[in-house]
Amino acid sequence: MVLDKKCKNCGAKVVFDPKTQLLHCEYCNSNHEITEETDEQIKESSKDLDVYNCPSCGAQIICEPNTTSTFCVYCKNTAILKDKLKGEFFPQAIIPFHSTKEEAINAFIELRKGKRLIPDEFLDKKNIEEIRGIYIPFWFFDYEIDGQLDAKTEQETRIHGSSHTTVTTREYTVMRSGTISYDNIPIDGSTHFQDNIMRSIEPFNYAGLKKYSSDYLSGFLSELYDVSKEDASVIAEKRANASAYELFYKSIAEKGYTKINVTSSRFNIINSNIQYVLLPVWMLNVKYKDEFYTFAMNGQTKKMIGNIPVDSKKAVKFFFISLLLSILICIIFAVIIWKAVW
Repeated sequence: MVLDKKCKNCGAKVVFDPKTQLLHCEYCNSNHEITEETDEQIKESSKDLDVYNCPSCGAQIICEPNTTSTFCVYCKNTAILKDKLKGEFFPQAIIPFHSTKEEAINAFIELRKGKRLIPDEFLDKKNIEEIRGIYIPFWFFDYEIDGQLDAKTEQETRIHGSSHTTVTTREYTVMRSGTISYDNIPIDGSTHFQDNIMRSIEPFNYAGLKKYSSDYLSGFLSELYDVSKEDASVIAEKRANASAYELFYKSIAEKGYTKINVTSSRFNIINSNIQYVLLPVWMLNVKYKDEFYTFAMNGQTKKMIGNIPVDSKKAVKFFFISLLLSILICIIFAVIIWKAVW
């Protein structure tokens, strides 16, 4: 079965519109509702997707049939190889794009405002137009953890007399136990998209998660995960257990004990759930002096980040122009003062 991404009115190609959250036909200007797909339909639709493999950096970018791409969104390599997706592309949930390409471009332009020494590469309209909307793969974990933490504590009491202070110490055995639930612990499924960039454009509003439909992919790209759910689960479990430990310890520390010595702790996951989720990001890579500068905008909240370097040639030119202007101004003032005196 091939899922139809064509306009029901005129047969032209439709794309997902972040503004209306509908499929839009630019030819007849009509809108169409997102298709509610069954799991079987999602599995079938993955067979029709194309994948671009970059032999340079190893990125695998998924797109709809007939989507054209001439470069890798990560390393700008043009020798990318197109093939049919092997296996299933089966996300369970997605946060759709809520911002347009025009908004992403305007955010980038706003980011570079006031920067006089910006390299020309960051002003080149052709480079700016290469900004792409891409869904980044994530694993989301839900955990229910049963835990217990035991500790030996001490509590000092000081009684101040007229001539000396009496200190008494009491020892206590303290135990904390209970069940803690964690929802949507996110683990990045991509080794290509830098973790520090994703952390900078977070948070995403997870209340905006929707059941995945291939309609949301229409007009956008998606990266295929290269971090397995098994590897991701190891990271997620460590985070959840560490958070539970900190919560139990904090409940003891807030009682004001002088000393706390944890004697034992155990944390067991008694229930878990995992989802393959896609999160929306507008991304632009600009190459300058053999180095890539990545700019990213949260496709849901519109938060833009990125660092723009200084053009050293422009900096030197600006310095000498400023110096000459300063000298010229000094000469003019000196002439004015000389004429006033003489």
